[in-house]
Amino acid sequence: MIDRDLQLREAISNNIKRLLAEKNWNQVNLSFYSGIPKSTISDYVNAKTLINQSNVNKLSLAFNVPKSTIDPSFNNKLVSNITITDKDISILKSLNVNLLLYAEEENEKEDNLQLQINTLNKTILFLESVSVD
Repeated sequence: MIDRDLQLREAISNNIKRLLAEKNWNQVNLSFYSGIPKSTISDYVNAKTLINQSNVNKLSLAFNVPKSTIDPSFNNKLVSNITITDKDISILKSLNVNLLLYAEEENEKEDNLQLQINTLNKTILFLESVSVD
C-alpha cells in the first residue's frame, strides 16, 4: 500500500523542526504557544499524522509565519472561483467612505475633549494662583 501523504508529512515535520530550532523552542513550548496538545505536535514532528488546517493556522500564529511555511500545500491553494463584481467594489467604496467619516467624527470628538481638558487645566491654574491659604 502506497502512503500518499508521507512526503507531505515529512515536509511538514522538517518545517516544524526548523522553526523550533529557529525559535529555540521545544515541543512543550510549541504546545503552550499554539494550544495544540504535545502528543499531537509529537505526531507532526515524527511525521506520523498529517496536520489539519486548524492546526496549521495555530502553528503559523505561534511561529508568526505564513501557513505555507508550515504546510507547503498551502502554496498550491489558488483562489480561482471568486468573482469580484462592480457592485462588490461599490460596496467596498461605500464602506471606505463611511469609515473615513466615522474617523473624522472621532477625531473631532477627541479634539473637543482635548479643548475641554485644556480649558479645565487653565481654570485650575487660575484658581490656584488666586487662592488664599
